[in-house]
Amino acid sequence: MVCIKLLEQDSKFWNSLGWQPETGILNMPVNLKKEYDDDAESVITDQRYQYIQKLIETTVKKPAAKMSVSDGIDSIVTNRILGIPIFVLVMWGVYYVSVTTLGTLVTDWTNDTFVAAVRDGPEAETAGASY
Repeated sequence: MVCIKLLEQDSKFWNSLGWQPETGILNMPVNLKKEYDDDAESVITDQRYQYIQKLIETTVKKPAAKMSVSDGIDSIVTNRILGIPIFVLVMWGVYYVSVTTLGTLVTDWTNDTFVAAVRDGPEAETAGASY
């Protein structure tokens, strides 16, 4: 901890110990900057994260990742070979449903009820009564 505070050139640390910085110690951050091409604080932070990463790699054991249902579907639908035929099949299905089955029902309902109601609305009744 003391060495890290010396490298960081922490003035509060120096004052709390009552130390006067020595020339050799003050040159250490400059040498680090030349060697790592970064300031001392960044080098220290990077080294801390590298140490933490090594600890995690050696101690934490993750179970083998299972493929979710969504990942399984994605791997099939986005397949290089099967992707385009599946897309064409889905588009044909959407077209077939919209034009033949469900589309016909909605179109017939719209023509029979909505258009008829607009055409034969309240204006037609008042227009017929005036003659």
